[in-house]
Amino acid sequence: MLLLSACQPPEQARVQVQTDLQMCLLNVTDLPVGWQIASAPGPYDLPERILPGRALAGVRVTFLYPEFGARAFHELLLYNDPEQAAREFARQQPGVFYRSGRITPWEEPDIVYTNRSADRFRLACADFETGGKYNRICAALAQYDRFLSAFDTWISPEYMTHEQLIQALQAIDRQMTQCVERIQ
Repeated sequence: MLLLSACQPPEQARVQVQTDLQMCLLNVTDLPVGWQIASAPGPYDLPERILPGRALAGVRVTFLYPEFGARAFHELLLYNDPEQAAREFARQQPGVFYRSGRITPWEEPDIVYTNRSADRFRLACADFETGGKYNRICAALAQYDRFLSAFDTWISPEYMTHEQLIQALQAIDRQMTQCVERIQ
């Protein structure tokens, strides 16, 4: 009998990689005061992102600013090599910069931010209608070697200014620089 397997690590190894990846996620202390963890860091197993033959592992954390119901998330995916991560950076942009509920085009925000550590980086913002409310959402997608990092947050002077967004992106950049060195 011949058994074929996908290019995925054994389950035990994948769980260990997910545990290691969780240490690379944005910490709630890197966000403005008032943000809380809505969903603790954990595995992120969407089939179109992880299986078959996509990322080796993925993790995600979700944040909430309860007073306004604002949300943010940080997601990390690990690939076999930088080339696969680069292909996935291009493939996943439509998912990160999605269309559902969007009422304005995705545009680069009027802020100055240059990510010097990422191999590839895109930051854009758009206005959305969700449940009769209008929200500004900014999303960032970055490739760091074998990793993809996606960060998505609601923007408002009440809970996340553009300056605070830059600080969160800088924190992600620091975390990812260490993560690339630590996880081989």
